[in-house]
Amino acid sequence: MYTPDDLSLALQVAEYPDECLKTRAQQVFDFEPVPDILKGMRMTALLKYAPYLAATQVKNPLRIIFLTRSGYGLINPEIVSRGYDTMAVRMRCASFPGQLFAPARASHVILQAQDTKGDKIVQELKMAEAVFAQVAIEYLNGQTLASELTWCERFKLHMQKKKS
Repeated sequence: MYTPDDLSLALQVAEYPDECLKTRAQQVFDFEPVPDILKGMRMTALLKYAPYLAATQVKNPLRIIFLTRSGYGLINPEIVSRGYDTMAVRMRCASFPGQLFAPARASHVILQAQDTKGDKIVQELKMAEAVFAQVAIEYLNGQTLASELTWCERFKLHMQKKKS
């Protein structure tokens, strides 16, 4: 179970069509605040049942992603190579509450990133974790899963946001 201290780490999630989701994240140069940012992202991802979280989804403009299954926090992630096979993974997205997605992405990727100290790391991801990482990096580049929705579904989301 979570303690009140754990719960206090949770961050506010930007929900579509929030403008910050269209923001292209900035490279991280100062690594001192990164561990605290990742703690908040981890707790938020767990509470929202999100398989991944990009910093832009929690209104932070830095290039940081958190992958829930593996517990990886990757700073300044870049895709070095992608496999040819694709797979669709049914998943939730914290920025689209109540929506289920099944994005098809490469089932094997190699990422180059940095750890919390700024050291270069290379991470090989397969299957669902590879898909989650690619979607999270798309968020860092200002792209959301809205393109996976039909026009009618996007319109419905806009109307719901206007009412609230």
